[in-house]
Amino acid sequence: TRSKFLNALNHHKNGDFIKAESAYRDILKEHPNDFDTLHHLGIMYTQINDFGNGIKFISRALKINPKFYIAYNNRGIAYRNQNQIILAINDFKKSIQLKANYADPYYNLSLIYVGLGKMNEALKNCNKTIELNSKFPEAHNIKGIIYSHNNKLTESLKSFNNAISLKPKYFEAFNNRGSTFAKFGKT
Repeated sequence: TRSKFLNALNHHKNGDFIKAESAYRDILKEHPNDFDTLHHLGIMYTQINDFGNGIKFISRALKINPKFYIAYNNRGIAYRNQNQIILAINDFKKSIQLKANYADPYYNLSLIYVGLGKMNEALKNCNKTIELNSKFPEAHNIKGIIYSHNNKLTESLKSFNNAISLKPKYFEAFNNRGSTFAKFGKT
């Protein structure tokens, strides 16, 4: 089973989702409660924007291992993408409750709070993300967006520059930095 799982995972990592789905489902025929297979199949469905199946399979995995903090974060992402914001927030908070030093759910909460216009909550979660993982370019980018929204030019530009230094071809951060310059009349 382990070699079959690694084969499925390899297809998944290489972006061959059709072969990955088939391989994951073959494993589940023999081992319907294989946690890793259920979880990764759920992740794969979320990656291809089939959020309903993502939630379904990650939920099945969580019934088997309800203490696996990463699965709550992953299911929260699927919920967020379905605009099920309360369920997403609950999953991100459950992930944090299970492992307080895991940066990803804080980042995901910051995205939700930006979307809700709750910039103070977003900044708090973004800062926690960066405290736990200072090399998280997306968190620096979101922090720049928050600061720009709050009309804090220097802090905003510093955050975008941090994101770009961590990920030199981070076009979204370049674009956000340029928009911030334009917003404040700088060139």
